[in-house]
Amino acid sequence: MVAFGGRILSDKENEKGQPKYLNTPETALFVKGRILYGMNRAVEYARKEKQLIIVEGYMDVISLHAGGIRNAVAVLGTSLSEEHVKLIHRYWNEVILLFDGDAAGIKAAERSFLLLTAGELKVKGIILPKGEDPDSQ
Repeated sequence: MVAFGGRILSDKENEKGQPKYLNTPETALFVKGRILYGMNRAVEYARKEKQLIIVEGYMDVISLHAGGIRNAVAVLGTSLSEEHVKLIHRYWNEVILLFDGDAAGIKAAERSFLLLTAGELKVKGIILPKGEDPDSQ
């Protein structure tokens, strides 16, 4: 373990406009732009499936893994970075982006798509309906 993270569970709890996800501040070991949450558990399954699913948050990863979709990882409160792309490219050549249908999710998907294709990865995208995310019940 390199850091801790937390998530506000409902909008009602977040009346003060705090970030939805809150992580440990970055350190020499914990650089958000270099770490994909769930990678340690997803590697084996993603190799079998020959593709990696990228979602926006760690609760999305936890929900997908609990539902049997174990080749999912998440960025940690940051956009996908070139360092992430290099890490992904070491293991896979196909990525599925599974992002929220809100404006932020669409913008993140577009930016991620450009970075991943520039990194010579095959990319597919799934944008969920507005108000839904992989963690929706």
